[in-house]
Amino acid sequence: MATEQAAENYTVEDLVALNPYNPDILNDLEKFVNEQQMEEQFKTARFSQFWDEAAKNRHISEAVPGFEQAIQSYAIHVLSLTYQKVPRPILVEAINIEGLALDKFLEYHAANSGWVIEKGGQSQVIVLPRNEFNHPELKKNTADILPFEHVTRIFPVLG
Repeated sequence: MATEQAAENYTVEDLVALNPYNPDILNDLEKFVNEQQMEEQFKTARFSQFWDEAAKNRHISEAVPGFEQAIQSYAIHVLSLTYQKVPRPILVEAINIEGLALDKFLEYHAANSGWVIEKGGQSQVIVLPRNEFNHPELKKNTADILPFEHVTRIFPVLG
């Protein structure tokens, strides 16, 4: 077939068009498409949309022990690679925890993971530990260092 698509690119309508004689599979197809959307949201760090879809598809999170904790760990990992300081609302959106549970979560990470919680203005800011990605000056690549003598050798050619 010349117009074959990868399975993850099919919509429910595409799948029904491929098999119009079995309308009973519509619910399964809809679950399949929703799972594909969740995967895309997860891979692109759109955690708010991911958690919204996960709430609609409880069969996934309930079937996998530790599902929510694993997603939360991944979200924290992504945030730590991206941010030096994370506003509390961004963290809430990424890990889908609020209220007293969030306060306990923050206390735990402040005690065990090196997080610092700053109170400023109307919202808290969580200072994440430094790493080579959120503080680029910590990353030193000796392969990128060019001795000055090598640079001065090309001056006569340029001049």
